[in-house]
Amino acid sequence: MRRLLPIATIAVVLSVVLAGSATAGGGGGGGFGLPGRTTQTQRFGFAFLQDSSGNVQVNAEGQGGILTFKAKGTAGPPTSTPGTLVQISVGGNVPSAGFACWVIPNSMFTVNSDLSASLHFRSDAAGVTLCPGFALASGLPATGFVPLGGGGQSTGFIGSVALDLVWATSSQLFHSRSTDNASCGPFLANNTGTFTDNLGAPASGSVSATLQGFDSFGNPVPLPINVTLTSQFADVSTFSTDTVVNGPTTGSCGPIGG
Repeated sequence: MRRLLPIATIAVVLSVVLAGSATAGGGGGGGFGLPGRTTQTQRFGFAFLQDSSGNVQVNAEGQGGILTFKAKGTAGPPTSTPGTLVQISVGGNVPSAGFACWVIPNSMFTVNSDLSASLHFRSDAAGVTLCPGFALASGLPATGFVPLGGGGQSTGFIGSVALDLVWATSSQLFHSRSTDNASCGPFLANNTGTFTDNLGAPASGSVSATLQGFDSFGNPVPLPINVTLTSQFADVSTFSTDTVVNGPTTGSCGPIGG
C-alpha cells in the first residue's frame, strides 16, 4: 500500500458552511416579510490545492447561509438551522473512497474582515456531529438551493479525519453594493446588499485521514493519507443583506405587502 500513494491522484472535496447571523423585527410573510429589520451575513471560501508531487489534489469549498438538510427516506420539506458544516470526500486512483459530512462548532471556521480565513477541523473533537441528512445551502445569492451531498453518513474513512486550511488576504479585494426598493401606498421596503470578494487568495494547508483500502487479493487494509498542500487557485467572499420593511402587511399591494 505504500507504493500506491505516490502514483495516486486523490481528490478531497471540502464544503464548509458558516450560517449567516440574522436579526428580525418580524416573522416571514409576503415577498419582503413583516414590518421590521432583518440582517443576514453569508460567507464563502474555495481553494484548489495539491501536494508538492502533484499527486494529491484538494478542492475546498465553503458556503455561507442557513444550513438546510433533507433526510433520506423521510417525507416533508427540508429542515433548516444555523451552524457550520464541513464535508469531505476522498477518491482517485486508489482502491478506496471516502465521504463524510459533519456539523461543527463555529469556532473551527473563521473569516476575518480582510477576507483571510482559516479552518481547523477534527472529526473527533467535541461538538462535531454527522450531518442529519442530505445537505443543501440555502439563501445564497443567485444560486438558490445548492446540493452539497451527504445524507448524514460516513463511508470509507477509518478513525478520525483532520483538515487544516488557511486562506491569506490579498491587496485587491473586490467590493460591490446593491439596493432594491419597493413601495405601494403606505408599504415601503428597502433591501441593501454588499458583496466583497478575495479572488485569487493564496491558500495552504494539510489533510490527514485513513481510508479503508484493499490489497490485490481484495482484503481490507488501511490507506493513510497525510500531506501538506498549497493552492493553485482560491477564493474567499462575504455577502450581507439588510432589509427594512415599513407599513401594513395586508392590503391591495399583492405579494410585496402581504
